[in-house]
Amino acid sequence: MAKLLGILILLVGVGLMWRAWASQKQAKAAAGWPRVAGVVTASRVDTDRKSGGNGQSEIRYMTNVSYTYDVAGAQHIGRRIAFADPGYVTEKAAQAVLAPYGVGAPVSVLVDPANPDNAVLSAKSRANLFLPWLFIAIGGVIAMVMPA
Repeated sequence: MAKLLGILILLVGVGLMWRAWASQKQAKAAAGWPRVAGVVTASRVDTDRKSGGNGQSEIRYMTNVSYTYDVAGAQHIGRRIAFADPGYVTEKAAQAVLAPYGVGAPVSVLVDPANPDNAVLSAKSRANLFLPWLFIAIGGVIAMVMPA
């Protein structure tokens, strides 16, 4: 049973690594997208509460920004600052990310030429690369050390 748990943890790590890799790939592609002018229309920090199995809840602070931009005479709405935004442990950290994006602020928007609805403000990925490796390492050790 412990070996199965180790394999499961290992697979979760592989899944997390795949998501992080995909996010990094998106960010790299976005670096080559054309930029257009935009304007921030909404900017706030949202609170996301998740209840754990032990009765405790985890709070994450999520950035929530909206901006408008025009491509070929059509107005579009974007909501992404960067790829794979995991949220923040403190509200102050989330507010620091939002600081340059106050309502009415001009922004430079990276727009996917193949899909103008796909836009981002920063060609960066905030994917956590430590966590997938941790899951892979722990799962691998459990799977190798524990008897079948």
